[in-house]
Amino acid sequence: MNILIEKSDVTWLVQSHKGFSSFNYDICVDWAIDLMQKEVVTNNIQMLSAFSKPTNAWEIKPFVSKVLKEFNIEAFEGKKQFKVDLIIIYRRLLMVRTMCFLASKN
Repeated sequence: MNILIEKSDVTWLVQSHKGFSSFNYDICVDWAIDLMQKEVVTNNIQMLSAFSKPTNAWEIKPFVSKVLKEFNIEAFEGKKQFKVDLIIIYRRLLMVRTMCFLASKN
């Protein structure tokens, strides 16, 4: 398994950055900082972690791609992107369901 996937549960979301027109690249800065705190440090990760928020997609996008490429991780597009979309929708529904359940307990 790839170290970025092992060390962070956000890597799959970062892999889908090309598939969302309104992707929030601030997530990528947090991801890079988290990786560095877990002792996964490269020049590209350091560059990515140095961006200030709110990020500019056009400025940060090449650095996100460099980190993924550096670790031989592909960016999701097409059918793989569709699967990520479904996972995100499922997680949101699960979160809403949990919140409703907790609210009904009060």
